[in-house]
Amino acid sequence: MKTSPDYSGQAPARASFGLNPTPIPTPDGNDSASQRARILEALRRGPVSTLAARKLLDVLHPAARIQELRKSGHNIRTHWATEEAQKGKPHRVASYVLFPGKWEGRA
Repeated sequence: MKTSPDYSGQAPARASFGLNPTPIPTPDGNDSASQRARILEALRRGPVSTLAARKLLDVLHPAARIQELRKSGHNIRTHWATEEAQKGKPHRVASYVLFPGKWEGRA
C-alpha cells in the first residue's frame, strides 16, 4: 500500500462534495479491486464526487466502481449537483455518500 500524494498546497475541494485532502493509504493497482478499495476508504471519510474520484483517487470510471460496491452490499447514495470542471465549464456531477446499513436499490 502507498499513501496518496499530499494535496495540502492546493485549494481544498468543495466541502460538501469534495474529498478531504488528507493523505490516505491506498492500494497501488489500477485494477477494479484496488479502485474500489480507494473509493470505499474515501467514502468512509465523507462524500466523494465523480471529479474528485477521477482527480484524487485515480479512478477514471467512478460510477462503475460505485455500482460494484453497491452490488457487494454497501449503502451508497447519489446526490446530483452542478460543479465546474477543470476548464471552468459547469457539469452535472454525482456525489456519492456512504450510509450505514445494506444497499436496498435506492440511489
